[in-house]
Amino acid sequence: MSSNAVQYLARRRSPIRYTSRSLRSPTPPPAPDFDAGDDESPASPGVEAPIADTEQAKSMAPATEEEVNRRALAIAGKVAALTLLAVPVCYLFDFFGENLSGFGTFLFGLTILIGFPMGLRDMFSVIPDHDMFMYFFSVFAFTSAIDFILAFTIDKRNAVLVDYLERGEPYLSTAYGFAANLWDGTAHWLLYIIMIFGLASHNPALYRSYYLYWIGSITFSLCKLMPGAAIGHFSHAMDYSAFLNVPFILLPVYFLKRVIDTPRPIEPAKRGTAWMEAAFAALLSVAVIVLGIRFAAANNSDLPIAAAWREVEPTLDDPSRFFAVTSMVHLYYAVPMMSVLIVTMLFGASRTQRGFCSDVAVLLAGGMGESQFCYMVSAFHHLTPDNLRVSPDSCGFWGINVGLVVLTHAIAVYLTSRRGLAGIFK
Repeated sequence: MSSNAVQYLARRRSPIRYTSRSLRSPTPPPAPDFDAGDDESPASPGVEAPIADTEQAKSMAPATEEEVNRRALAIAGKVAALTLLAVPVCYLFDFFGENLSGFGTFLFGLTILIGFPMGLRDMFSVIPDHDMFMYFFSVFAFTSAIDFILAFTIDKRNAVLVDYLERGEPYLSTAYGFAANLWDGTAHWLLYIIMIFGLASHNPALYRSYYLYWIGSITFSLCKLMPGAAIGHFSHAMDYSAFLNVPFILLPVYFLKRVIDTPRPIEPAKRGTAWMEAAFAALLSVAVIVLGIRFAAANNSDLPIAAAWREVEPTLDDPSRFFAVTSMVHLYYAVPMMSVLIVTMLFGASRTQRGFCSDVAVLLAGGMGESQFCYMVSAFHHLTPDNLRVSPDSCGFWGINVGLVVLTHAIAVYLTSRRGLAGIFK
């Protein structure tokens, strides 16, 4: 393997850098001609030869931070505009969809995933050594726009992509599928545009919280969507198109490693306060108990408190099984993360430990934001059976689920803005 190939692979494995290489000028200065004739007099030592062409001098000068960020904003705007191509693509699929089998639907989606980034190379080439995840996030933003259209199809507001729902991913034709697609078409779409801007900006590492929030959100989403589809009443209809979700499972894990390997560019100046950490630890302990009871209720426990909980959240018995899988994901992923934060707030944390805990808190906030949004929206959606639907004026349901979102996000903001944690028993 050549040295250039080794250097290319090393760059792609490297963490997100503090300062983008795009600060270098896209046009490198011309190399000196050592084969020139002896008739040219050499320049005096320590004195650079004057550049006559002003335009050439500008092209050789490095770009300023403002210019790089302006260029990054233009690129993010162009990607956002290109995602509007999702509308004609959806209608194109509807035109040919009647003649496509399940495998043909999978190939059509795969062609879109592969073909869309090919048209972005020229746009990204203005950034020397641009990050490969800019391509992935562009494709994901495009699919998020498709999911936004798909959400309204599931909600019976248009008839686009009906064939895809029937032969591609029929498990999306549920209240939970509507909420998941709506979140992907709004929150995830916005995060992709922000992350593209961040990776193209002067300092990509400054957008660490956005990267982690997206990773938590997309990971929780897929951990609920695919198992729920596999064990719910649509499990018999799963087809090849389900494999189109594989990149959304693998790439966030790889990107998480890059983010974790990247040092934090800015350390906060404030230190934690013991009374606030005690309050957060107490509230997180209550949240752990709530998620444990919900898990028991979703799995038909005969405990009196679990039976009472099913009265508050009857959607746990929904045959789609998405609500039950949500309770499992919360127990096996959210509860351990909350436990780490509780111990940290009780016993304090150094600057290094606080950094790790702040990453965990942002991941948790992203995951709980996505899962609670889908949980609450689908609980009172008209596609949920009447006997399992939650009333919009159910104070207990809204208080519990909105409280989980507010609590996890407040803790993420608190930890990312503190240099160290005071602790109660430190």
